[in-house]
Amino acid sequence: MLRLCFSLLLVIHGLIHIVGFTHEVSKPFGHLWLSVGLLLVVSGLLMYIKKETWWIAACLAIVASQLLIINMWQEAGCGTAVNIILLLAIVAGWGSWQFQRTFLADTQTAMQRRHAHTPNVISEADLAHLPAPVQRYLRYVGVLNKPRVLSMRLTFEGKMREKGKKWFPLTSVQYNFFDSPERLFFMKGHMYGMDVPGYHRYAGGIARMDIKLFGLFPLVASRGNTMNQAETVTFFNDMCCLAPATLIDRRIQWIPTDEHNTKAVFTYAGNSISATFSSTSRTNWLIFFPTTDMMWLMGNSIGFPHL
Repeated sequence: MLRLCFSLLLVIHGLIHIVGFTHEVSKPFGHLWLSVGLLLVVSGLLMYIKKETWWIAACLAIVASQLLIINMWQEAGCGTAVNIILLLAIVAGWGSWQFQRTFLADTQTAMQRRHAHTPNVISEADLAHLPAPVQRYLRYVGVLNKPRVLSMRLTFEGKMREKGKKWFPLTSVQYNFFDSPERLFFMKGHMYGMDVPGYHRYAGGIARMDIKLFGLFPLVASRGNTMNQAETVTFFNDMCCLAPATLIDRRIQWIPTDEHNTKAVFTYAGNSISATFSSTSRTNWLIFFPTTDMMWLMGNSIGFPHL
């Protein structure tokens, strides 16, 4: 809703400037009113279609608009109030863009490291050290004779909420890198007509989560050992569920308990977490994480029925 309101305000403000062109007797000066008006209209359209850099065009247009208004203060001085309101929207747009750039820069750095490696093909020898249930799982999902997984990208849309509050939609993009464990998760929650961005970063065994209104005002800032431990669980869960070929990683210690169950201990950068890998049948697997390793308990098992 706010995006639509500010988009309309930019367009209407621009149309008023175009009207100024039709009333300006000085032809060269009138063309300035026309140019600024068109730039304002374009800025409004870019904002409406969610172009991330809409604020750059809008900022140029607002500065030029204010200079024109100052030159014709008696006739157009009231336009200053509109420019101030639009300037607040521009600052918010810049803040969100700048916040997301942190995520993009981290991703680019990790991708450069990833491209420095050429993945080998997974063979039977890579599976030889794994317990029988894990070997069966990896053969079933078809990892043999495929390149090792060094990274993955995941996008999704969904809804989330705090307990007792309304659901709100979100979109997200996530990158995982497995050579040096790293998980970069950027989301945008859509609340009250606004995009509220959040960045969840796990690198070097250190996790942090930041959620900022307009990318400027902190709403959530989570750090600490509990966060590091919980995010190590999340990373290992991603390995099991989304990139099972990475389970050949030597940082995982496998401890068979019986024919169908195996304990896995994943250790990285001082964080050590465990899970029980259970093969209930030829085509069903479950992974159980101890609740002490999890920061938010949403249920402590993940199933893979009929993969």
